[in-house]
Amino acid sequence: LQLKQKGVFHFPHDLDIQPALHVHSWVIKKTSAATKSMEECGVDDLRLVSSFDYLNRFLRAPASEVMKTEEIYAAIAGFRYLGELDFSDMYYQLRFDLNCPKGKQDAAYLCLRTEYGSMLYSGGPNGLLGVDTAQEELTSRLFGDLILQGHMAKLCDNIYFGAATFDKFVEVFEEILTRIHKASLRIKPQKLHVNIARAPI
Repeated sequence: LQLKQKGVFHFPHDLDIQPALHVHSWVIKKTSAATKSMEECGVDDLRLVSSFDYLNRFLRAPASEVMKTEEIYAAIAGFRYLGELDFSDMYYQLRFDLNCPKGKQDAAYLCLRTEYGSMLYSGGPNGLLGVDTAQEELTSRLFGDLILQGHMAKLCDNIYFGAATFDKFVEVFEEILTRIHKASLRIKPQKLHVNIARAPI
């Protein structure tokens, strides 16, 4: 229900969608809660995992241009001032258009059974072919010019940014936050680090 409140799930009947497939899903403990029993775990200690192996057999993975680790090191090597940020549940922020027939038809294959009844993913679930490419396309559209200008590098949902001078660093940082806000995306405050000495990649 917490994920439903975040807009990740919807009840199919609320959207006039008839489930066509229920994917296998289960709840696991996060690494931080490894020593706890399931009874002791709170909502923040658990993670929902869904298997899309069956569905992925019928999908074709589109090409994805992901920066290699060596390319990231080369891109940030000239930064005197360095920062990093991480998007919050980036896949879930990739929303399906459930107001059109095609979007509803696709969502019908992304349902799972819960104790509250059938629910469907309204955001890009981790493990579904093509979701990682959609994420790359989105961040490339948002920050492509900054990457070409040599002020940014990205790996999955991690963004590394910087500049040779402090004034330029602040300018780039403000521009990134402005674009993220305009795109209605969210970042993890605890993973936002500014003017750091090194970035583990």
